[in-house]
Amino acid sequence: MQVCFYFNDYKEKNETGTFIFFEEAKKYVKSLRSTDIIFSAAFESSANADSFETDLPKYSLEREVVDLQNRTRRPVSKSRFRIGSLLRKILKFFYLDVTLEHPDPSSDYEHYLSQKTTAFENLVRREKIDLVVYLHYFYFPSLNVPYVLFAWDFAHRNIIGHLEFLNEFDWREKIFREALNKAYKVITCNQAGKDELIRYGQVPEERISIIPFSHPVVPPRKPECLPDNLKHPYIFLPAGFWAHKNHIVLIQALNELVNDRGLEINLILVGNDRGNLDYVNQQIARYGLENNVQTLGFVDREVVWELYRNAEMLVFPSLLGPNNLPPLEALSVGCPAVVSRLDGHVQQFSNAVLYFDPFDPQELADQIASLFQNKELKEKLKANASDLIDELSPKEYFQRLLPILMEFKLHSSTYTS
Repeated sequence: MQVCFYFNDYKEKNETGTFIFFEEAKKYVKSLRSTDIIFSAAFESSANADSFETDLPKYSLEREVVDLQNRTRRPVSKSRFRIGSLLRKILKFFYLDVTLEHPDPSSDYEHYLSQKTTAFENLVRREKIDLVVYLHYFYFPSLNVPYVLFAWDFAHRNIIGHLEFLNEFDWREKIFREALNKAYKVITCNQAGKDELIRYGQVPEERISIIPFSHPVVPPRKPECLPDNLKHPYIFLPAGFWAHKNHIVLIQALNELVNDRGLEINLILVGNDRGNLDYVNQQIARYGLENNVQTLGFVDREVVWELYRNAEMLVFPSLLGPNNLPPLEALSVGCPAVVSRLDGHVQQFSNAVLYFDPFDPQELADQIASLFQNKELKEKLKANASDLIDELSPKEYFQRLLPILMEFKLHSSTYTS
């Protein structure tokens, strides 16, 4: 049986969590071994395919599309599509509903998507791929091939009415429905994720499998990567400035600690602006915390690792679960963590972290203070975290997928791919 892992294109600055997962997944896929399965990898772009060093068969969907265009003699004009799309946005801004012809602004793009689907399905047939593993749950070239789907969260359902997800609700819902309905198996990370799939996605329980997140492979120390002029001691939060990342409750808790309790502690924030940075800065100024908060913007991964290693603690107040990677990263290098009390987080981190109500800055301030001032508590959490990390080896992450693939082999043996 042949199984192909499909990797979308992601830029770290835009989708840090997804980018990290994909980069880690590439390492895991290289190490997969089975006498019954031939593994391969397909990439959305040629650049990512070329940079993936492996003995496994690998494919570029971009090249497949170009080859299809050459054979069908209808190339896609990217510049024409971009100009048309911009023009349509301008017209919509002025509430003008105008039908544009020669060309329709979306015609090239729709044709391009159709070509991607056709090219990918041609690839699957040509290479006799029996099963595709989609590592992200709303970007895939075709749902007309057998596939396993990784589903991480139902953001638009979990935070219903939240302004960030209102504009995305309809397309997320449409894509989720079709993708979940057709998937052979849906992979999630814990029971909370499984409950969401059943409740929001109406996925039958028997088609859901749980594979807990592993911690990323820890790189060697690079102390030279630590930024200059950091204010110690500091709390660390690496998260894009989305509203659901909930920087605000951390700013409010810091106000309580610094201005009301006189605690000498600072906060380091890293991440791209995803629409909420101005509001976060307003709250920092409101509480007079400009000297206690350093916002570094986007930084490289090696910098993030050194910031973990030198932090007093990670505070992760996200409103969205059921799983998150930054606390695992922190715990893997001995940085204790305080995280929002979500069902998924409690299942993911057990007794290795402290928890707080993500809407209660007072409780968060109490947890930060207790961890900052109680060395015995900190050492106990580190010991618990060490046990947890030992159970979540990166090498075993995709090995846990093998039984699911072997189960599918029974089905695929009844027909020819």
